[in-house]
Amino acid sequence: MGGRCSARGFSVSCWVDADSFQVEDYPCSVGTERFRAPELHGNFGGFLRTRSHDAYALSVLLFMTLTLGLSPFARQGHGEDMQEAVRKGILPYPFASYKPPAGFYPPDTPGRYVWSYLPRKLRDVLGHNLTCVQRRDLRSRAMPGYLARCLQQYLRDMEPGGRRDQPMYRDLLYDRPCPPRSLLAQMTPNVCTDCGILFREAPDDVARRLRQSHTRPLCRLCIRRRRALNQAFLNPTTNH
Repeated sequence: MGGRCSARGFSVSCWVDADSFQVEDYPCSVGTERFRAPELHGNFGGFLRTRSHDAYALSVLLFMTLTLGLSPFARQGHGEDMQEAVRKGILPYPFASYKPPAGFYPPDTPGRYVWSYLPRKLRDVLGHNLTCVQRRDLRSRAMPGYLARCLQQYLRDMEPGGRRDQPMYRDLLYDRPCPPRSLLAQMTPNVCTDCGILFREAPDDVARRLRQSHTRPLCRLCIRRRRALNQAFLNPTTNH
């Protein structure tokens, strides 16, 4: 459950889960499959959970909170294979040096764009915590303190007067109107090669892309995101 506590004049939002406990060498028999670390097998009462396992569960919860309820391993058209993706550590979202395999695209929901706009440190730590064991990465999972610092930086950026006016975030807050029905009927369905989302290209956009020798289709949001990233790269003070 969620709660809000205050100390020394500061108000802090927090998650509190207190329906069950693990005490010393006595395992807890209660758990939720979605938050079970992939290296844990069998009944919940048959193993002891560590801080690393809690870091995995917290990363899943944080991802779902930021992406409006999406499971990190859900992908387009293959919900039945999600457990297999968890076991293999295959995310449909890129991070650090990881790139999703061909055919692994985020679900077509409103939360699908959030990942692209998270600061790089937050994306990398979440991706690492969710896949490091399956990918045999010897680095340990990042603990809750580091996760909290990455999240707090993102929240500060989004506050009025923060870095939300930087190009990295401005496009996320910009809502484009839906095209008129007459134009929608002429648009060509396509798949964005950056985010894997189904989108429609207007005839003028297709012609412009081909004239510029861009054979890879990109949705408008990814085009703006690339431009924002280029501007952010030129500005060393931007947090990404």
